[in-house]
Amino acid sequence: MRRGWQRTQQGLTCLFLVALILAGCDDQQQGCGGTEAAIACLDVVRIVPTGSSNVDAFVDVCTRDATTGAVLTVEHLTEQSAEVTFSNTKLPTVPANPGTVDLVITGYSLAYVRNGPCPSPSVAQACPPLAPLSFRDTIAVPADSTVTRTLPLVPLSVKQDYARHFDLRVPIPVLSYTAHYVFTARPARVGEETFTVEGDTQFTLGNFLAPDTCGAP
Repeated sequence: MRRGWQRTQQGLTCLFLVALILAGCDDQQQGCGGTEAAIACLDVVRIVPTGSSNVDAFVDVCTRDATTGAVLTVEHLTEQSAEVTFSNTKLPTVPANPGTVDLVITGYSLAYVRNGPCPSPSVAQACPPLAPLSFRDTIAVPADSTVTRTLPLVPLSVKQDYARHFDLRVPIPVLSYTAHYVFTARPARVGEETFTVEGDTQFTLGNFLAPDTCGAP
């Protein structure tokens, strides 16, 4: 009888821990993983665009020769990035004296959502879509620690694709977008299952001339 009771107790404990994980990870910005009493939760603390939240997608002519009109300098676009801060904390509702778990992010996806309607809906290419992306990466987040990494927000390839498909017969609008990240992570121990955690940040996309980026063609 005692063995049967022990098995029942172990089963109830596992169910209890699963319930704790689900209760502790009810926010998309948090994901939890780990076996038995060693449960860790990964939080996306914040995502902040580096430099500016204005994303320039169009190359402007900076200067021309006053006599011939030849282009002397043009704007050089760069990658737009964001600082993403992760934290690894113990699930507070796990039973006393839980073990600690190092977590590792193995990759992430990035999708874009326009905030609001297109200002020229009758023109097919007035607001071309921004293609989603996926990245393989390894980001270690040790137990009870916070880690900040600089990650792509709007890569140069996305800017170039947007400008290439834009219909220049209409004025270039300044549009607001939400960048939605989905990170895939797992405990560092071999054999653990993966989980996901999400986070968002916003930026504006348009034609922003930055004179300090002007250089010879």
